[in-house]
Amino acid sequence: MKPTSCSIYEFAAFIGRDRKTIGKWIREGMPAVDAGVQGMRASINTPAAIEWLLARERNKYNPELGSKNLAAERLRLLSEQADREALDNARRRGELIEYEDTEGCFLTVATILAGQLDGVAGRLTNELVNEPNAAVIRDRIFTEHRAIRASLAAGIQDFVDKCRQEVEQYQQDNPTAVV
Repeated sequence: MKPTSCSIYEFAAFIGRDRKTIGKWIREGMPAVDAGVQGMRASINTPAAIEWLLARERNKYNPELGSKNLAAERLRLLSEQADREALDNARRRGELIEYEDTEGCFLTVATILAGQLDGVAGRLTNELVNEPNAAVIRDRIFTEHRAIRASLAAGIQDFVDKCRQEVEQYQQDNPTAVV
């Protein structure tokens, strides 16, 4: 079936607008054949033009993210600003830890753990070299590992306390801040 087409004048009369408005819409991208060709009358594919107008109106009042119109860009920007505010507020409340801080914490934990585990053999070798009782050796190793875990837990607790103090200090310095 061949698409129904009409002239600019006919289309303007059909939708109740003037021909200058139709010409503007054609320049904005409304489907038309021979539009802008000197000496040729533009022919408008009516169903395609109506679909284009409907899409244009939908985007004007309900822009989709990712479209290239000003309303969509404003909506995207407002969404980004709201996300940034939400993250800042979560950070102020102490609900969010920066990636760099977390990375530093884990690297510190791994370094402490590796150093202490590497030192177990040196610390226990001379003490247990002549120990014939396996239960005593096992108990001594467990005692050493418990000391390592306690030391590691204390280091992590120090980090958490430091973070908590920074949040409390920020809240004291900025009593009117949204937290």
